[in-house]
Parts: sequence; structure tokens; C-alpha cells
Amino acid sequence: DAGTLRRAWQRVADRHGVLRTAFARRTTGEAVQVVLRGVEVPFEEHDWRTIPGDEHPRVLDAFLAADRARGFDLASAPAMRVSLLRAGDEDWHLVWSHHHVLLDGWSVPLVLGEVFAAYAALRDDREPGLPHARPYREYVEWLGRQDGAAAEAFWREELRGLRAPTPLAIERGAGGERGEQGDRELAVSEEVTEALRTLARRHRLTLNRLVQGAWALLL
Repeated sequence: DAGTLRRAWQRVADRHGVLRTAFARRTTGEAVQVVLRGVEVPFEEHDWRTIPGDEHPRVLDAFLAADRARGFDLASAPAMRVSLLRAGDEDWHLVWSHHHVLLDGWSVPLVLGEVFAAYAALRDDREPGLPHARPYREYVEWLGRQDGAAAEAFWREELRGLRAPTPLAIERGAGGERGEQGDRELAVSEEVTEALRTLARRHRLTLNRLVQGAWALLL
């Protein structure tokens, strides 16, 4: 139900200020976030049912490449758009594009979860029972109340004795030239993968953050 899906995306954007945010510069050059009271989520529909099925992968790749090339004008909100591509009577692609300045990897599934919950409710003519969304403004205000001097003292103590970046032992060839570099892939089992996901969830981390932490400990 494309119309209901469009309404669901709009409901979620109405809930979260960051999805209605533009980024501008004052005459002084200072960058600021401008949260609009209301924006319309760009929602495009494309019907590909007349395109032969074996052409769909090529057409989808071309669509995604063109969508990436469009980019975003951060001075205009929202820095996101949704495209619904109909490939068959029961076959659809949903493409959600957004600038990384809006969301991180942890936030993406939270937004999608709200969209799907809103869609299910609206489809049944019910109001989505989504929990109250605390405005990001509260976090910004909390940051403004922090003691910068105390934070500086903390990090000076933590980094005491550090005088230079950590050197990486990259081998060099003859004549001081950098040795050859390459890629190495390591596959882990489904059991190890699930264990890592469980560990990440327990500590409210993304898998990416977990890997970065392991790399930091190695260094």
C-alpha cells in the first residue's frame, strides 16, 4: 500500500527533528542546524512491471548509481528521500537514501522499525502507538551544561606521558620504499558471528564499534 507507506514515513519524520534538519551558515561562517517545524518526505514511485524480469538487476543497479550521484543539498531539509520500485505484482524494492550527517548505523534500524510499526497501524486504521521521542535538543542542552575544564583535566590525565602517535610497524622494502600492501579476508562461522552480535547487543554497540575497539586494543 504505497499511500500508507508514504504516510508512515511522514509520521516518523514528524516525530524526529533530525529528519527535518537543514544545515546552514551564518554570515559569520558558523555552521548551524536548522530544525524545520514541518517538511514533506520526498517519496517517489516507479513501476517497472513492463520491464523484462531479466533486466531488473541492471535497471536497479543503474537506479542506485544515479541516486547516489544525486547527493543532497544540506541547506534544504530533509537530507533523505524514499523510492518505492515496483518490480512485479508482489515484488517491490524500497530504497531509502539519507546523508550520514543525520543518522549512524545504530539509528537506522530504529527508524525503520518505527516506519514498519506505523505502516502496520495505519494500514489497520489505527493510530501508531509509538513511544514518546525525546528531542535531540535535550542532548545538545545537556552537552552545553558539561564542565569543559573537568573534561580536559580527565583526558590530560588519561593521556599523560603520550608524546607521539602510536607507530605502525609497516615493513619497508629496499631503499626505504614502502613494502607491497594487499588485502586479506577472514571468514568466521555463523556461530562466531552470532556470538559477536550477542556481545555487541549486550553492550549496546554496533559490530563496527566492536571491531574498532578490538583494533584499538591491538594497537
